[in-house]
Amino acid sequence: MKKITFFLFGVFLLVNIISCQKDSSKPSDLSLTVSQDRVIGHLGDTLPISIIASTSTDKITSITMTKTGGKTVSIPLVSNPSSYSQGISYIVSDSVGTLVFTITAKGENLVDPIIKKLTFTIVKDVEITMGASASSLPSFINGNTLLTYNATEAAANQSLVDLVYKYSATDGAIVGAPNDTIFPLPSWTIKNATKIGKIMDESPDAVSMVTGSSVKNLAVGDMLGYITINGVKGIIEVMDIKTGTSGSATLTFMVIK
Repeated sequence: MKKITFFLFGVFLLVNIISCQKDSSKPSDLSLTVSQDRVIGHLGDTLPISIIASTSTDKITSITMTKTGGKTVSIPLVSNPSSYSQGISYIVSDSVGTLVFTITAKGENLVDPIIKKLTFTIVKDVEITMGASASSLPSFINGNTLLTYNATEAAANQSLVDLVYKYSATDGAIVGAPNDTIFPLPSWTIKNATKIGKIMDESPDAVSMVTGSSVKNLAVGDMLGYITINGVKGIIEVMDIKTGTSGSATLTFMVIK
């Protein structure tokens, strides 16, 4: 009888020990949220990045941030083990192209770290003034290299011309593809079918949606997206327009690499 009693008592203790162990090892509820307010960054710009982490059952041990190539980005250390909220201001000095930030959160009871990524497209702003038909400034441009051509040069390099500028008394300032009939190029045998259109959002996704072949009545502040026949995407911002066939348009080009 005593053996049975001791056995039952031992089982009781074991059950309680296991129960206590389960209670003391609650799963971690650590969460990590990262966000960005844009997807395109310009050289010299400041990119705002938000990092928020919180937990009620765990302790945050570290929050780290690296960028493309594995280089560490300096961010504030964790001071509160249950909450972390920081707005990071990153100044862009990176190469043109894709820039990826990796944010990693670790917890005391977290088996695997939480990893989140933010991706930006870094572009360089290039301001170019294009002239209307009676201007001495170039009216033709390559959408990738941003090399400009006058009428004679463009005729000799038709396959390299992606966009044309002109001014019309009825349609105002116009930028479009060489294959659009609004541009009289009767002797050309190659007329690239560049897609172009107005966009409201400065992002690669917005550019991907353009389907037109020209944009008429351009105004200062307009933002355009274009896609060349080779798939090169770009954004144009209208900075200034001087009306008339002897006038010009100053445009900021951003090629998305």
